[in-house]
Amino acid sequence: MKRRKRKKSHILKKVVSYVALFFAGEILFGVGGYFCIMTHLPDAVGIPLMTAGFFLIVVFSCAMQEEYDRFISRRYSGRPVYRVGRARVREKSVKIFVDLDGVLAKWDAKASVEDTYAPGFFLTREPEPEAIAAVKLMREKGLDIYILTCAYQNGLAEPEKDAWLAMVGLSDIPRIFVPYGKRKSDYVCTADASVLIDDYSKNLHEWRAEGNIGCKFYNGINGTHGTWDGYSVSCGMSAEQIAEVITAIVRTQTGLKATA
Repeated sequence: MKRRKRKKSHILKKVVSYVALFFAGEILFGVGGYFCIMTHLPDAVGIPLMTAGFFLIVVFSCAMQEEYDRFISRRYSGRPVYRVGRARVREKSVKIFVDLDGVLAKWDAKASVEDTYAPGFFLTREPEPEAIAAVKLMREKGLDIYILTCAYQNGLAEPEKDAWLAMVGLSDIPRIFVPYGKRKSDYVCTADASVLIDDYSKNLHEWRAEGNIGCKFYNGINGTHGTWDGYSVSCGMSAEQIAEVITAIVRTQTGLKATA
């Protein structure tokens, strides 16, 4: 009973967040249009308001597409699956989990905690092009890839990360949002050995302690303490090099037959 109440409460919060996001976008866009048409301040006021409104509507649309995709996959998928957060992990397959912040998206080392809570923070992260291209290459090789990223439960982080993934061409990859401060290893349940590509050694050590395989992504601002002694790739490598290293790790540790 308590679990059902928590689920209903979670759904209600999501609905309220989506409705508020949509109407905020509509209102800003409408007000901006009014200033453009009825006043002499289109450039100073109207266009920025319309841009902000359009931005919120795009975020809303991406979030709705994600919810629709989740519904369709749950309703019509005939495969046995493990239900893991927001992703559905197929049974009996080798899995590669990729972090977002600091791996696919460049992290701002100067950002304060308050900055990360600000609207638009996660949506405006600069992409890590070689890491993104490597993920696409690995998908082409037939590897089973998921996004595994921590997110604030504030109604902003998850939809912004969804929208960001869509902007860089990774919207079709399932993702798991782990509540900020929780262990990533606690939110993934797989039948086979799995690989985590992450920039944070603590996550990798916890992952490896569960009998899985960790691979650190050196992004130019981490790796100052030297606590990780396992596999690694870096932002200085090409997409082909990163993909080849990960493919080799999967082959060695799990016996996966993938095309080089």
